[in-house]
Amino acid sequence: MLLFFRWVESAYPKQDVVCSTTDEMIVKRMAPDGTLYSVNPERPFVNYEDKNVRIVGIVTGIAEEEDFPGKKEEPFLNRVFEEELRMFEEEYDKGECTE
Repeated sequence: MLLFFRWVESAYPKQDVVCSTTDEMIVKRMAPDGTLYSVNPERPFVNYEDKNVRIVGIVTGIAEEEDFPGKKEEPFLNRVFEEELRMFEEEYDKGECTE
């Protein structure tokens, strides 16, 4: 799964937020009173006051594995994005590392 987010320092109630702690990055939901809570029963919210929790972004999307193109779609996507692929290869020297 991929999580997409936009960098921000604050959020509105009912938004899912990405937070930085001293140990990890977490995703929580902002309550109307500004507190954070978990919507995932496997990752219940715990008191993070001692972990320096800081909002760093808001979630803008989630992509599951089945959302990604499969091998059958690759030739089609290569044709659709032919110009972007060419520009990418020119800019990054065909993927060769220059460092």
